Amino acid sequence: MNLADAYRRLGELDAARSHAVLALAACDELDDDGYGRMIRAGVARLAERLDDVDPARPRG
Repeated sequence: MNLADAYRRLGELDAARSHAVLALAACDELDDDGYGRMIRAGVARLAERLDDVDPARPRG
């Protein structure tokens, strides 16, 4: 998630999306506890930010 956000901030949107997809897939391994919910929410916010840059582009 953090790497994807760094790429987003640098304007490297393809790399950001690629890493966001990996982060989303990794969320399946997280427990349903406070930490897991925090990370899932962060990944969701990142996906929204990437959609804001190009809303027509589908997510992985």
